[in-house]
Amino acid sequence: MNRGPRRPTPRRTAGALPWIVTAGVFVAPAACTPQPEVVDTIAAETFVDTYVDLRMATLLAGVDQIPLAERDRILAEHGVGEQDLLDFVDLRGGDPDYMHAVWDSVEARIDRLRAEINAPAPEGYTPPDSTGS
Repeated sequence: MNRGPRRPTPRRTAGALPWIVTAGVFVAPAACTPQPEVVDTIAAETFVDTYVDLRMATLLAGVDQIPLAERDRILAEHGVGEQDLLDFVDLRGGDPDYMHAVWDSVEARIDRLRAEINAPAPEGYTPPDSTGS
């Protein structure tokens, strides 16, 4: 004869209680632990391109800091904001080898551009007339 589902008795419930408490001890901290925030950042190449352009603008202007309008123009040209550059450094800064490679890329490109600017014009090259005639 089937009597239907069994009801929990105090003895049966009491035996399960230690297991429930033990499971709660391990599950609760995991649920309460803040998960690392996933930060989407710009690509390294975008960082390098932007930083090089900002630095070259500074060098070509012969100043320590370019005007904010010029900085904003360069950032907009690359489709990034100041915070994007800071986020990139914050996210990647913990990896010294990675950042060393990034800064090596920046330095090499700036050196190459400076050499091109100071390089003599190719033989037979005539610069365009700046007066428009």
